Amino acid sequence: MVLMPVPAGPTPTPSGLCSPWVDAATVAARPDMADVTITPETLAAACVDASALLYILSGRQYPGICTSTVRPHNGSGGWGGIDLQLYPIHTVIEVKVDGETLGAGDYRLDDRRWLVRTDGLIWPSDQWLHLADTEAGTWSVAAVHGAEPPALGVSAASRLAAELAKERTPGATTALPRRLTNITRQGVSMTLVDPATYLDQGRTGVPEVDRFIAAVNPSRQRARPAVFSPDLPRRRRV
Repeated sequence: MVLMPVPAGPTPTPSGLCSPWVDAATVAARPDMADVTITPETLAAACVDASALLYILSGRQYPGICTSTVRPHNGSGGWGGIDLQLYPIHTVIEVKVDGETLGAGDYRLDDRRWLVRTDGLIWPSDQWLHLADTEAGTWSVAAVHGAEPPALGVSAASRLAAELAKERTPGATTALPRRLTNITRQGVSMTLVDPATYLDQGRTGVPEVDRFIAAVNPSRQRARPAVFSPDLPRRRRV
């Protein structure tokens, strides 16, 4: 497999999200937003927050398409593949060893996560992480990885972003659950659930959004399933 360099894209945020699932223009064009005046800044922030929340509640399965550089720290070197822990990897942009860029034919990508050296040499057994990857004694891998959310997720993000934007706009009415409980007005009692309760249960309180979460993350996991072992290679993302 020959892997050609591609332009760099977004890098992951601390939460792991690379880019919002939906943009402000899409949310502003929703029919339920026609009679609401919301600032572009509020819409943009709501898109980011809705996307980050759904990314977490869906089990961190859909970060978008990311570009990351990792510094593998294998400990023993070897002929086999190095698990870059960036699954799924779409393209390897660049591999540096001792500051020198390897040719595309010097390695291959297996199972969209394992980097295997094919030039007859082995991966370095260690590296100096305090040095830049342009120096001797270091090595690094830059790759494009991640997954886009499905159409149902984009729709859910649009709805949630709209509700978040309304919540932050004075005079607008939102479908998000309120923090008030046991309200009595004109002889009618209502119980409104604290939003934190919904989030603890892996829900938002908005049916369209919660249907998506239930479909892709029925067990309410907060992270993609993974196997951890002291024998797995360690890496540092830079």
